[in-house]
Amino acid sequence: MSSEVPLGSHPPHHDRAFDSLRLGRSSQTIHARLLRFWDTPNMINSNEIRGITMVLLDEKDSSINAFIPAEWAKLYRQCLQEGQIYEVAHFEVDSCPYMYKTTEHTFVIRFIAQTSLHKVINNGPVINLHKFMIRNSDHLHILANTNLELPDVVGVIKSVKGFGLLSTDIISPILIRFLISPNVEVYLSLLDEAAARFKGLLNSGESTKSVMVVTSLNPQKKGGNLIIYFCNLDSISEDTIIILSSDHLYLNSTAATKFYFGNNLAAITEFTM
Repeated sequence: MSSEVPLGSHPPHHDRAFDSLRLGRSSQTIHARLLRFWDTPNMINSNEIRGITMVLLDEKDSSINAFIPAEWAKLYRQCLQEGQIYEVAHFEVDSCPYMYKTTEHTFVIRFIAQTSLHKVINNGPVINLHKFMIRNSDHLHILANTNLELPDVVGVIKSVKGFGLLSTDIISPILIRFLISPNVEVYLSLLDEAAARFKGLLNSGESTKSVMVVTSLNPQKKGGNLIIYFCNLDSISEDTIIILSSDHLYLNSTAATKFYFGNNLAAITEFTM
């Protein structure tokens, strides 16, 4: 169970980074920043979750997934805070599934009954605030329809289509035309919580015209031509029509999809250089 304990007597230990992990159950301990977490859907029963999936980052800038099974999700959820550094001990290390990867690590950390989770309050390791698994256009096309990775992308919003964009009470799909390089546009297809989260940003006055990082998208190519009606961000009521060819790339949202803005992000700084 989680608790807040000062760790001032423990300077950063490099043997608590992810490269010290070994397969199996043991008394291994790591220090890591919690970058993101989300509920992992139960594909058999939509009213239940399989558990909570997290992305952790260590002081060597290596990221890894950690998983809390559903039976312990309620116990840990109230203790999880994105951006916080934790000490995690007594867990199981397993091989990472080869599909739907959100990090490049070959291992995954699984919480067990003996796992402890403590916030690092003082003198913790120096760990970056963010890390993304950014993929370029060529890589996205290779990943399309494979379900091997859920990559992150960085780009500029060009236009948005959706029903009731100005109403937070309406939860409906959103389609975003997204520029990921000077001559390459893709389409972000946002559903469910991702659509609601983006609509909240759109209506909160956030700078949604700036460069944006979007995490954990599933690249897909759809067959046939589609006629899409878009609402321009500068004029929600002004529609334009775009015909998408069969090889156009869609990046579909997942339960893990989140949105990041700000010039303090290295991914955005590099994109705008």
